Amino acid sequence: MMQRCDTLLADALWETIHVEVQDFVQDKLDTMLRTTFRKKKDLSRILSDMRTLSADWMANTNKHVGEMHALHQESDEPKPNIFYPRPVAPTASQVHCLQFLICELVSGGNLRKHGGLFGNTASGISVDDLKQLETFFYKLSFFLHILDYTGLFPIECSLPWMLVDNVIESEDPGLFESILMPFDIYNDSAQYALTVLKQRFLYDEIEAEVCKKVQLSCYY
Repeated sequence: MMQRCDTLLADALWETIHVEVQDFVQDKLDTMLRTTFRKKKDLSRILSDMRTLSADWMANTNKHVGEMHALHQESDEPKPNIFYPRPVAPTASQVHCLQFLICELVSGGNLRKHGGLFGNTASGISVDDLKQLETFFYKLSFFLHILDYTGLFPIECSLPWMLVDNVIESEDPGLFESILMPFDIYNDSAQYALTVLKQRFLYDEIEAEVCKKVQLSCYY
């Protein structure tokens, strides 16, 4: 079913990513430019670069008003930009650049500061803004897995892997009897990869994950 709906699913995923990115760069960054970073030219320049890099003004019905509102009407109440979601996701290069700019913004060039990347209270950035930047930063990391079809999801995203992990970590004797049931999912997936998709590399990936999970299960 997912194979038949590939185009529909791709459009839905890209549209969701588009909404997340545009909501942040058009609205949340706009608010930050008005408040925390209003008198900090160096930091506000980085925020402006982030908007220039990834803001989709074609989906915004009020481009010029939105930009002028952020730059010249700082004393007025902020009005959220109105944009229409489009199935146009950012490129992997744009995502990497956004992550780099966020690192530059919160670290000031010092990536080894005490408290971690988003734990610097002396940066002059409010705690709320730091939390928003941190949340968006990690969302971008997840978006890369969706946008880049040449990469693989982390093994922790595998459903049977999560099921077996839950049995092991719960230490519930009643669940140990069902620890082999998730391996049926691997078996069905491997058969589908060979007989339907006819992709040997997918079968090899499934086999490697099963071997790793068997070793982990035997260890515990």
